[in-house]
Amino acid sequence: MQSGWRLALLAAFGVLCADGAAALGAEHLAETTPGQRACDVLDVRADERPRKEGEATKITLGVQVVDVTNIDDVNQSINVDFIVRQTWTDSRMIPFEGCKFTLEKVWTPHIDIVNSGHLWTRLRDYVEVFQFGRVQYMQRYHGAVVFPYQAHRFPFDKHEISLSFLSLEYGRPEVVLVNDDKFTGRTPNDFNVADWSIGTVLAFVQTTYLDAAERDHSQLNITLTAQRRTSYFFWKVMVPLTLIVAMSWSVFWLDPARYGPQVGLSATSMLTLIAFLFATQAIVPRLNYLTIMDKFVLGSTILVFLALVEAVMTAYFIAKEREALAVRMDRYCRAIFPAAFAVMILLLYADLQLHEVQPT
Repeated sequence: MQSGWRLALLAAFGVLCADGAAALGAEHLAETTPGQRACDVLDVRADERPRKEGEATKITLGVQVVDVTNIDDVNQSINVDFIVRQTWTDSRMIPFEGCKFTLEKVWTPHIDIVNSGHLWTRLRDYVEVFQFGRVQYMQRYHGAVVFPYQAHRFPFDKHEISLSFLSLEYGRPEVVLVNDDKFTGRTPNDFNVADWSIGTVLAFVQTTYLDAAERDHSQLNITLTAQRRTSYFFWKVMVPLTLIVAMSWSVFWLDPARYGPQVGLSATSMLTLIAFLFATQAIVPRLNYLTIMDKFVLGSTILVFLALVEAVMTAYFIAKEREALAVRMDRYCRAIFPAAFAVMILLLYADLQLHEVQPT
């Protein structure tokens, strides 16, 4: 008798639960907009591009540069943090407004970053469907990107660093990239790269022919201007080096008859210069051509070496009892060496003006 009561109560409870679930389901369906379908009933082919007859699919692409943390002169790379937002319209996705899908379930333009490097993603890979079939994919990247550049003006160089985006899978007749003016740009905060000043971000679209694919592709280029802050190299390298060169000229004011201190001071200047070059070797880029800094260091080294040669020659003339010639040489060198240094500075300035800023 007691077991019958228990079965009756359980049966009544089951009926109540079923009625409640049905009511909740009806309420959920009532909230669904007309024509909207459940997100788990996606029946759109991911391998078919959304298109109208004879028209290319327009991809609105925006890039927001969040931060630049390092610019490596030796490896010619930039550590950058940026967000990429892709938006396109797919009429087949209109019934799925508000849904989110993983990339393998829907069609995407497969936009690639042309620059070499190592990039990592920070957001989940999914697209979101908005009103009227507008599909959006957003991803945040961070890592090192290679940008070969010409550093002839180092340390007074300025570069236009470029990031390029295109779809390797779809050519120009199929996919066209358009810059997202409302999204493309940079954060207003200062970037965490101490020795560079990063300017504004510009964007332009061009048509690029890929030999591997044998067709044209629509490519979006993002450029940001990087100006090196020269104060560090000026005070840490150029000013001390100038003082070492000036120290080597002091031998011209010593009595040539005392050739011991004269030769010793010139040799000390040369050794000081060599030690200084070893200490600063790690802060200059290793390139297969001479930069402005390299030419300044090379010219200074030659002047210090010639001052040592002059000290040795005056010592030789003193030994040969030609003191008047030694004194005359010292007197001439007091004007010749500073003038030669000034001419070197003028030539370096002219060389600096010859090398214009070029996109990298």
